[in-house]
Amino acid sequence: MGFSLCLNLKILCPMIERQKHIYGRVPQQVAVDGCYASTDNLNKVKGMDVNDAPFHKKRGLHVKDMVKSNWVYKKLCDFRAGVEGNISCLERRYGLTETKQTLVVIFINLRSAHNPVIRL
Repeated sequence: MGFSLCLNLKILCPMIERQKHIYGRVPQQVAVDGCYASTDNLNKVKGMDVNDAPFHKKRGLHVKDMVKSNWVYKKLCDFRAGVEGNISCLERRYGLTETKQTLVVIFINLRSAHNPVIRL
């Protein structure tokens, strides 16, 4: 296992804890890059009271274990892919190189009126 992958496996939960510190609660849904996909990370995230945590790459995980439906999985993965596309565009246009490191995990808080991304 490479250094980058080992580091990725260790920073997912602290990133969610940071959101809890900033907003006073964990997000209901977390759209996560495939490099974080593991049973251990899924169990840890679900143990933090996150309802849906789809990993872009399944790596042996089942959709029903990550989210409540295939529809939610597709919507969250599509949202994440769209944000990644925008980040790539910014990187190419403005020569930004550090954005992916700070925006690897995208949090969606459905309770917030400022973020009406998906309506269930």
